[in-house]
Amino acid sequence: MLSGKWLWYTQNRRKEASGIETLSRESPPGRVGPSLTESRYRTAFWIMLVASAFFRLWYATRVELHPDEAYYWQWSRHLAAGYYDQGPMIGWVIAFFTRLFGHSELSVRLQAVLTTFMAVAIMRLLALRIYRSERAAFLAAFFATVAPLYFIGGILATYDTLQMLFWSATLLCLVHFFQSEKRVWWLWTGIAFGLGLLSKCTMTYLLPVVVLTLLAVPRMRRWLVRPEPYLGLLVGTLVSLPFILWNARNDWATVQHLAIIGTKTPRTLLPIGLAGDFLASQLVVLTPFLGISAVVASVREARRSLKEQDPGLLILALACILVLSGFVLHSMRSKIEANWPATAYCTAFVLLGGSLHRFFADSPSLARRRRVAAYHAFSAFFAALLLALTLFPGMLKPFGVVLPAKADRSNDLYGWSLLAREAERYRRTMPHPASTYLFGSSYQIASELAFYTGQETAHLRIPGRRVAGYDYWNLLAPRTGQDALFVEEIEAENPPPPAPGSRVAWSDPFAAPGDIGSFLAPYFNRVESGPAIHIYRPELYRQPVRSFRFYRGFGFKGYGAALEEAR
Repeated sequence: MLSGKWLWYTQNRRKEASGIETLSRESPPGRVGPSLTESRYRTAFWIMLVASAFFRLWYATRVELHPDEAYYWQWSRHLAAGYYDQGPMIGWVIAFFTRLFGHSELSVRLQAVLTTFMAVAIMRLLALRIYRSERAAFLAAFFATVAPLYFIGGILATYDTLQMLFWSATLLCLVHFFQSEKRVWWLWTGIAFGLGLLSKCTMTYLLPVVVLTLLAVPRMRRWLVRPEPYLGLLVGTLVSLPFILWNARNDWATVQHLAIIGTKTPRTLLPIGLAGDFLASQLVVLTPFLGISAVVASVREARRSLKEQDPGLLILALACILVLSGFVLHSMRSKIEANWPATAYCTAFVLLGGSLHRFFADSPSLARRRRVAAYHAFSAFFAALLLALTLFPGMLKPFGVVLPAKADRSNDLYGWSLLAREAERYRRTMPHPASTYLFGSSYQIASELAFYTGQETAHLRIPGRRVAGYDYWNLLAPRTGQDALFVEEIEAENPPPPAPGSRVAWSDPFAAPGDIGSFLAPYFNRVESGPAIHIYRPELYRQPVRSFRFYRGFGFKGYGAALEEAR
């Protein structure tokens, strides 16, 4: 019995010393060892990961495309090496899946489900490399799964999920390098970094994280004067070269766009107010309990990494702390959307899972362990409850609780097919319906109409509104001389109720075209104000969730002047 235990112990010590995470499947003879618990955590992880992926696939078929998703789908129809807004990867990936599986919401969203699946699997690998514990790996993935920001992000087709995948992959390559110091990992780091740049430009935030990590650990400073890190950066640049060349040919459009949105500050808010709005948004998308715990764990693990001179642990902590701090400072100059710093929490959840694992393993106080476990169990329950209310906003209606329509973000995924159906019906009232074109007052409306009508649409940019990819596609050049319907979203006043059993109500045509009609007048021989349409969710709200107004344009004169101005 003793010799069997000694053999088990020496074998596992050799595996730990080799730096390879290989958790034994067997317990030492004569007792149930920790490896049995490790195996259970591993099994629980894969069950959770697969179950959450299947749920996302199911939910992706239940709701319509978000306006941003429809816009990225339009990218997939106009493939290019770059786009005005961000890198081209999202358009390329959506094009692959829609050509493979056809035209549907699920085809557009498959990439989000798959990339989230892979990103969470990489988060598990990061926890295993740093903490060598399946419990730490499971907790990291569990918190990432129940966080509303990540779960919902794993359903919607955006470039954030792609960046999250390549961000995590880049950090995993760097952790491998820090633990082995094998130079080949700089090559893999460069490849992952370049793919991330093709997805979203904020991958560049990793550059100061790497530099500071190398500076903070004395034994790693020599790599700052070695060629391998710079060769890795060169590889990343070569991988993202198509996007760089596209920008060079288009007056650095993406760079200008990011500079504009990075300095545009609403006049109604002071810098501290903007920062407060940003921090509040983070507490909403993560929940206060989970968000604060993740950030506190990152700071605690950063201090520990400096004490132990562990560059692998340090780079994970800095990838959260520096990026999140940068966005807080940035939020004092400009409005920051809640999803922009999502990658910062990839490592934050890894560090939270690892710090809890260390605490439960080291704390001698049973009462304290129970209190900490209860707090984080409540944090996860609260996050799951908020997630459920977001995905199923009507679940509390039997109790008389319903979110206000404007606060219910699920309304962004509703009503677009109804708009497209009614727009097609109204188009048939035009003198030449077959050649009548659909415009949108925003790129989101134009994209939703294109997806749900199956027709090519265009965005006629209103002065003062942002440039979009449509301004580079020149879709209206062949439409000179044709009639068009222009669709604008409006705030409805006293909208009529829908007929019983209907989700749509129409208002009578407006007497005058109004401001939008005046904007359209130079582009057409004649412009007429049309009716308004109101989209309802009668099972939840008495008021419409959105309203639109139609304009009839006859004899399109051309879009050349507007396109040149936009460029």
